Amino acid sequence: MLKAAFTMAAWYEVSAECLTPIRTGGADNDPETLLVTKSLTPVRPEGNGTGAETVFMRAQPVLLLQGSSLAGALRGWLEENGGNADGLFGSSAVKGKICPGRLRVSDGVFLPETETALRPRLKLDSRRRTAENNKKFDVAHIQTGARFRFRLIWLGTEAQRDELAVVERMLSALHNGEIRLGAQKNNGFGRVSLRYQKREYVLSGEKDRRDWLDKTPPSGVPVTPEALTDNRRVQFTLRFRADSLLVKAGAEAFAEEDGKLSMVTVPIEEAGYAVIPGSSVKGAVRARAEQIAALKGLPLEETESLFGRTARGDHDNGRSGVARFEDIRLSNEKRGRVRRIRINRFTGGVVTSGLFTEEAVSTAVPAELRVSLPADRERGCALLLYALRDLAWNLYGLGSGRSIGRGNLDASELEIRLPGGGTAFFRFRDGFRCEESGQTEVVRGWLAGLEGKPK
Repeated sequence: MLKAAFTMAAWYEVSAECLTPIRTGGADNDPETLLVTKSLTPVRPEGNGTGAETVFMRAQPVLLLQGSSLAGALRGWLEENGGNADGLFGSSAVKGKICPGRLRVSDGVFLPETETALRPRLKLDSRRRTAENNKKFDVAHIQTGARFRFRLIWLGTEAQRDELAVVERMLSALHNGEIRLGAQKNNGFGRVSLRYQKREYVLSGEKDRRDWLDKTPPSGVPVTPEALTDNRRVQFTLRFRADSLLVKAGAEAFAEEDGKLSMVTVPIEEAGYAVIPGSSVKGAVRARAEQIAALKGLPLEETESLFGRTARGDHDNGRSGVARFEDIRLSNEKRGRVRRIRINRFTGGVVTSGLFTEEAVSTAVPAELRVSLPADRERGCALLLYALRDLAWNLYGLGSGRSIGRGNLDASELEIRLPGGGTAFFRFRDGFRCEESGQTEVVRGWLAGLEGKPK
């Protein structure tokens, strides 16, 4: 007599909202694909550079987060936290046979009105720390605030029902930002919030069996996943105001000046906010951290493990860093246009037709720079603390125009949230001074460790 493959089922119908941009897809120079991408990208209607990285979509077109990507993110978190990933997601390592998992993960399908945006990127020469020739390209992503839906289907038995608690803990981890989706996670992408409806089907019962066969979905009031505290990472938050910031969008925009249209270099803007991308913040902080690491005699491996590195050859795929930077969104910002001239570096004279206009932004409302590191990376936490302190003291800046006074911050405080709920504060005062409070003994331990010899 045949034995039932499963006697219970659970259906999770999940609605998600992007709290940060989300990056799907990969490098693609196909003209038709790029044309469709740009038709969904009102922010930057013109491409820039030698290539572009697009987003996944169906032919309609409908934007997608592939189910395999979503399942991979969930599985990776479960493996890191000691769960039975093979049971839920399957395995091919059991006596050479493929063993299917009990959890089915659908594609995430975005709403039809979802918009994408393009950001300019540069590939840097890791030795010279300068842009490689012809390595400027665009990256398409789905904007903050976009909504999508996906479903999880669990098939098992009553004896395996405890796995539903594991599924719901994964949803909580996704909702709380422990799990990020798509690419560019360490540059602030991929965080979502969730609500879901759930129904369990006991297939020995006639009504549940009929509803399951008829694909009757869950109903009722959506549930918000429980809040979780991530005790494995240290969160740094630098609060500041600024009077002149410009991170260029990579393409000039037409704007009215003196009653006529002219080209203006504008800041990156998404979903109605001026944005300093996490990748831009990461680049500035990384450069300073590398200087500090060199001063302390630390090996290059130290900063590469924190911030990552690009591939070095055909058999080297690079590595992902562990530092996670977030985009800075500037609310209630003010914008001011400045006319400048371009100088010929060889002759020292003005470039013909070199007059141009830039639009910088200032912040009256405090903004936040957020970055986190694993709690066990104490030397990295010390490097990051020094680098953020130097940024608060304006020993370096953010964005372009540093030579004309742009990119300086009026920083008020640096908050450090420690695992277990403790907090340390560093409040900045005039004259390169700061006052500390809270649980600073942990921070002092980081700094003492950095002064010791590298292991």
